[in-house]
Amino acid sequence: MFGAAGLIAYTTAKSAIMGLTKSLARELGGKNIRVNSIAPGMIWTEKQIERAKADDPAKFQSYLDRQCIKHLLEPADIARLALWLASAESRHASGQTYILDGGVV
Repeated sequence: MFGAAGLIAYTTAKSAIMGLTKSLARELGGKNIRVNSIAPGMIWTEKQIERAKADDPAKFQSYLDRQCIKHLLEPADIARLALWLASAESRHASGQTYILDGGVV
């Protein structure tokens, strides 16, 4: 979301998904179809945590330091947002990209 050298294709793809989400929401909203997307931050599994701490503990800590909320993101965090988006509780949410990254961007 903030652009990074060496990740041009990745950054471009994320931007394209945001545009696609907005356009599809406009196109399908009249049929009562909601379109949203989720842009997750770095999702950590136990294996990734072990590897990151072993390979470069400073890099691991620097990522956590950039987050406003100092907790590692887990797959379940994304699942909870996806479940909310699929529920009637989000019936007026459409055309949005939900950035779930602990406040990095």
